[in-house]
Amino acid sequence: MDLAEANKIKLNNSQLVILQSFFSATWGAQHPLRCIAAAHLSALRDAHTINSEYKKFNSINSNLKPLSALNPYWISGFTDAEGFFTVKIYQDKGRSFGWRIQPQFGITLHKRDEALLNLIKEFLGFGTIYKDREFLTYAVRSLKELNKVIAHFEKYSLITQKKADFELFKQIVFIKANNRHLSLENFKKILGLRVNLNSGISEKLKEAFPDIIPILKPFVTLQDIPDPHWLTGFIDGEGCFIINTQDWISTVDGRTCCKVWLTLYITQHIRDIPLMNNIVKYLDCGQLVKKSSHSAVDFKLGNFNNIINKIVPFLQKYPLQSVKKKDYLDWFEASVLISNKEHLTLEGLAKIKTLKNGMNKKREK
Repeated sequence: MDLAEANKIKLNNSQLVILQSFFSATWGAQHPLRCIAAAHLSALRDAHTINSEYKKFNSINSNLKPLSALNPYWISGFTDAEGFFTVKIYQDKGRSFGWRIQPQFGITLHKRDEALLNLIKEFLGFGTIYKDREFLTYAVRSLKELNKVIAHFEKYSLITQKKADFELFKQIVFIKANNRHLSLENFKKILGLRVNLNSGISEKLKEAFPDIIPILKPFVTLQDIPDPHWLTGFIDGEGCFIINTQDWISTVDGRTCCKVWLTLYITQHIRDIPLMNNIVKYLDCGQLVKKSSHSAVDFKLGNFNNIINKIVPFLQKYPLQSVKKKDYLDWFEASVLISNKEHLTLEGLAKIKTLKNGMNKKREK
């Protein structure tokens, strides 16, 4: 029996163990044939495992809508990736000192993720969703509701440098909530906090209040992954699942061949390198690669064994919630085809290329 024929055999775990024991007892632990057989059995185990996971995954995830309830740590992880805390300050003659202060927490997504934004709104119990062409923004503006948002992130902490924005934002909300009529001193304190929040304050505000004392933004140092759901939420926002194919001409017989491999990327600003290192440690796989722009860093994983033995089980247990799940499902299906060696056939390769050409920015819906 050759390797191609052996690949067609469907063995259960018990049969695999019996065969492994037989090979060891017959040939000895170091015999070359035993080593070849062990490697082949390992491949069969991988195929057996991933096919089993595929059946479970399809039954559990046949509905691509988000789950009926979100985990609070998922909310924090997704906010670390996609959320924002901002304070708009604009001229309004009817307000104290001629300026209006409007704090806002929000998450902006493509309209494809409308169901997810509704689920986030349902989880928090308040907020409004606004539409702007192809994008939707879930926004919270009332001080009462913002205090509830703050309470959530106090309990389920953010861990990227976005937490520093949250800390400045929180102080502004507390000043506004506790001072119905702002004094000039508190107004200037808000401006001092706003200087280092997001893009700072306008030139008009700087001219109107030249004596503002900037309040420094804190630096986030505690960046351990608090919960697996946080990481799933973060991947929902910053992750990218890629199917790679590369055609090449064999120098042996001139045939056109195709190399196929999978990659998972998680991208973040370079200031969060400690967090990205913690993700590598937490998942026990992958590596960090600095992007050519030098302002961002990628978690990159391309090792197939780590993909099927670590990433697939992790996302099976802690599923994605956004439309990115569709890309993951295609990526996962490609991993099944590769595991079953179907990428070595014309039909299987065509399936993989079809999956690749319908993912990410190429996906229609």
